[in-house]
Amino acid sequence: VISTFTIALQESHILAFRPLGLAFAPLENFLGVATSLGLRVEVCERAHIDTLALEALVEKIGPPKFGTESKSLLLSGGYYEEQVSLAAQYLLFIGYRTLILRDLIVARDPAHTHYHDLRLSQGGAELTTLKQVVYEWLATENDDRVRAVLTGL
Repeated sequence: VISTFTIALQESHILAFRPLGLAFAPLENFLGVATSLGLRVEVCERAHIDTLALEALVEKIGPPKFGTESKSLLLSGGYYEEQVSLAAQYLLFIGYRTLILRDLIVARDPAHTHYHDLRLSQGGAELTTLKQVVYEWLATENDDRVRAVLTGL
């Protein structure tokens, strides 16, 4: 029996932060695969995140759906301190299920990321890895073509 906490491919949206053209090969590979699988991918290239930028992102992905199973937002990219952390706090506050793909996040100060991890997990964010998400997607996916692509990740 699959837990209701398992992330299904069809219930996932990807929100990636790529400020000032940040180049991070693992992230680019993941975004390419996610797009090929038909996942909704939003990329924010703003150098600074503020409430207006976050409201614009929510307008693109749609507001959370209360009373029904809402889609999961998987956050990735950089920078953890400036974009990802602030976006996660906002998204949690307005009601999204928010997952942080820790291995697909760039931090300016990696020695202090545990503070962000602790604060976000206390706020309800789910810290995970791409590998764990792929395992969960595989557990709920029946299409052999999609399973082959996921296995390649």
